[in-house]
Amino acid sequence: MTDTAPRKFLLWVLLWMPVTFVLWYWMAPILLVPVQWLSELVLTRFFDHAIKEVGQEGIYFDMVTIFGSDLLDSYQEGQPVGEVLFRLNALKYGYGVPLIAAMILATPNPLKAKLLFFAVAFLLLLPVQVWGVCCEALITMVFKLGDAIHNQVRMTRFSREVLALCYQLGYLIFPAIMPILIWAMMHKPFVRELMPNHRPPEKPNG
Repeated sequence: MTDTAPRKFLLWVLLWMPVTFVLWYWMAPILLVPVQWLSELVLTRFFDHAIKEVGQEGIYFDMVTIFGSDLLDSYQEGQPVGEVLFRLNALKYGYGVPLIAAMILATPNPLKAKLLFFAVAFLLLLPVQVWGVCCEALITMVFKLGDAIHNQVRMTRFSREVLALCYQLGYLIFPAIMPILIWAMMHKPFVRELMPNHRPPEKPNG
């Protein structure tokens, strides 16, 4: 493979990305259905003392809590009391899907292989999206809905620090890095061709 191959591959990725991102945005309400289902499963199973239900409306997930609105700092005496509900944009955790789709389309493989690779990649990226959604839901309850609800979520100070770190990973790191790692793992021969001068370090004798 020539030295221009990596640049040609990158060019094809850049050319495919507008197409894959438009399709991803258009199909997002459907692609997010398994994310919504898995997020609800995780949150209602492990945080049933806080989250009652996770609904979906387009690209938005509605988190229905078990808490009454009288626990909110903005509550005024005499107002009707209802369940505290908040909404988050689930799309921002899924941009790895069109990214890896563009990389797969730019890789010289038969169409059937590309479809198979994308199906596997989509399944592997589901935990990344669920991680982001669940962490944001917990972050919202712990840090944004007031002290009364924060106390009901039952998190220690150490748990809150871990949660903040997990949220940063789920928002900034995993959606960007995991698609590249997954693509590289599924296309090891092609990756080696893109780096013909790369040699693994030799093990010392003895």
